[in-house]
Amino acid sequence: MAGGHVHYLLGNHEYLVLRNDQRYLHPKYKHTVSFFNDNLTEQYSVQSVLCRWLRSKSTIIKLNDFIFLHGGIHEDFLNLNMTLESANQAFRDSISKSKKELKANPLWATLHGKTGPIWYRGYFRDEQLKDEAVAGVLRKLQASKVIVGHTSMPSIETRFDGKVIAIDSSIKRGKEGELLLWENNQFFRATLTGEKKPL
Repeated sequence: MAGGHVHYLLGNHEYLVLRNDQRYLHPKYKHTVSFFNDNLTEQYSVQSVLCRWLRSKSTIIKLNDFIFLHGGIHEDFLNLNMTLESANQAFRDSISKSKKELKANPLWATLHGKTGPIWYRGYFRDEQLKDEAVAGVLRKLQASKVIVGHTSMPSIETRFDGKVIAIDSSIKRGKEGELLLWENNQFFRATLTGEKKPL
């Protein structure tokens, strides 16, 4: 589409790899790096072009009145009273810090914690979370929707009366998956077979 932009956002796995934590890394990435006569530690060191590029990226962005991020927004994040850009900078500052260093810093501990923007799964697993609470979060962010990945679903889904859109449709498994399309002020699901379906 003419005039479009690609926004690359960092999630929990990028932060793990950037601090050399390879626990959840799929073997295919290690295999790919071997073709460069390199290893992952060197590939993601501060000397690498890839790492410097990743360090410049955001974790949370707002486009129009939609918030995009990996995990989700919890009240713990709002209680930090940060702008999205200051949160992005705090995330950048935390890159390569050890788990011990993250836990010792209250700001980083919140950002990288279970209710932080890259790990939070409450939209899908917290049975006590109510629509009013999600609406309150969105009001504080002056947004109408939050669009997240992180928690795999069989297809793109909405929660909380359309306020949350879950876009991790398990495409990483290679057998299924969908894309979220925004066209004429309306969201659609795009399938791997090229169909366009209403959200």
